[in-house]
Parts: sequence; structure tokens; C-alpha cells
Amino acid sequence: LITDETVDSLHGSYFAPLMARREGPPAMGETGGEEEGVGPEVDKFVLPCGDACKSWANLTALMEWAFRSGATKRSLVVAFGGGALLNVAGLFASMLYRGSKVIYVPTTLLAMHDVTTSLKTSICFDGRKNNIGTFYAPTKILIDVAFCRTLPRGE
Repeated sequence: LITDETVDSLHGSYFAPLMARREGPPAMGETGGEEEGVGPEVDKFVLPCGDACKSWANLTALMEWAFRSGATKRSLVVAFGGGALLNVAGLFASMLYRGSKVIYVPTTLLAMHDVTTSLKTSICFDGRKNNIGTFYAPTKILIDVAFCRTLPRGE
């Protein structure tokens, strides 16, 4: 789960049921974790807000986190945030093992439309905006318009 500081503070509980390893048998359609009767482990990485997250340093930090956390070709990336966060998380997913599954959970109106329909992923490098990137389609997009309630009125 990749998110940013603001989204984590406003909506961090949204994925709380996934963040704790569950005891008991998996629900229908789920597969267990390494131990029998335990749900899959979910790790969270929190990035800075806005375009500050779209840097080579943050992309590198995501890669290091993924390998340190034991990510495999079968791992799923969940990108939870606004457009900038979805951009960097999408680029990360497109590069991890030459393409990992990613689910977008946009939290701004612009991200619900622009990022999820354009398939663009990017970071900013060497003082230029969005100059390193790919086109990469998410496996799924989860849109919950309730996130818009916490946006500034102008948005």
C-alpha cells in the first residue's frame, strides 16, 4: 500500500482491516498467508504530498522498500492518493519485476478522472516535470466519491 502523508492522516483507516494480519481462516476467495489461517501481510509506504513525491529518490526508496519487504512477481501494489501519488506509484509498479499488478484508489476528483484514464505514470527529474515515465494500465480502479468530502471546496 503506497499513500501520502495527507491521505494517510485523513483516510488511513480505510485500509486498516488489511493492515493487521488477520487471525482465522481466509474469507471466501482469499488465499492464506505463509501460515495456515492467516491473511496476507500488507506493508505501507508513506510518501510526501503532491509533486514532492514524484522524485528519483522516492522511486528508489520504493524499490528498496519493495525488495526489503519481500515483494515478488506476484505482489500487488495499491496506490492510494491523489494524482501525483498515483503517477509515482504507477511508475514504480510498471518497473517492479517489469510490471506488477497495481490497483488505483484515487482520492481527488482530478485523479479520479485524469490519472485513471490517461494511464500516464511519471516522476520529475533534473528540474523537469514528468520527464521520466511510462504508460501503464492499473489492474483495477476503486473510486469512492466519499473521499471528495475532505477536499478543499475549490477542488
